[in-house]
Amino acid sequence: MTGTEASLFTIDVDGTVTSLPATVFDFENPTDTGTDNVYNLTITATDSEASTANKQITITITQVTADFTINDASASIPENTAFSATATTAGTTVGDITWSLKAGNDAAKFTIDSATGVITSTVAFDYENPTDTNTDNIYKLTIIGTDTNGAKNQPITVTVGDVIESANFTITGIADSTIAENIIFISVAPTLTGETPIGTITYSLSGADESLFTIDTTTGAITANAAFDHENPTDDGADNIYNLTITATDDDDNTDSANVIITITNVFENTLTIADQTREVAENANNDDLVGIVLETTGEPTEYNVDVTKEV
Repeated sequence: MTGTEASLFTIDVDGTVTSLPATVFDFENPTDTGTDNVYNLTITATDSEASTANKQITITITQVTADFTINDASASIPENTAFSATATTAGTTVGDITWSLKAGNDAAKFTIDSATGVITSTVAFDYENPTDTNTDNIYKLTIIGTDTNGAKNQPITVTVGDVIESANFTITGIADSTIAENIIFISVAPTLTGETPIGTITYSLSGADESLFTIDTTTGAITANAAFDHENPTDDGADNIYNLTITATDDDDNTDSANVIITITNVFENTLTIADQTREVAENANNDDLVGIVLETTGEPTEYNVDVTKEV
């Protein structure tokens, strides 16, 4: 056997032509002399009398249409951890795969190794503070795998789950108060010291007299629903001492509570008016005889004094 590509084949005594074990023909990478996937051979047959006959043959390599899909690499991970996964394929690829991520959605928060397909998040995700496009803790991206024949896409999602975290914080900045009656009580907003709460703080109110007050669930400021009257207390003990408990709760149910006492003091508000009155006394009346009863128009008098004008 001779020919330009004869070194890639063997032939036995029966005339069977076989490619060498190390020879694997690749349409995209031809190894024939003309690099056109046409391999030329000349077969020579010799009989016992040394007569010969030649036959030229060609072996043509055809392209196999390959197709592949990218496997879904979607995953769920706990918060505060980084995401890592490897893109893989199913089916047949032509040549090596080059990996990339399609721009858009949440792709900017991930990288992919173009050779290995390893996908890695660039940040550790916080469930209480999602940064995905929809702020729903579901991060969307699309993997692109490209071989010699073209590119395929595969959308995936990375879902971040909540992890219950502990935070120790203390309510400060709000104290017991003493106010005069007839004033609507408004407290300052409390502050928190200690560890940083997890997510958002929500304030609530409880206690024996909580129905008489309203709390701002965001700031924690307390406001009385109406002004208090010292003479007509409406607190649970009817002693002008109003008892409340303020509670701060974060997104992972870490809490702290503080008791608040509001004391109402009396304001002197006794304005008296007495209508002009005329009384007659008979002559020779005794010292203890009743002259009349003073008619009060307003107020609650605690003492009386009499100035007498004598008329005859």
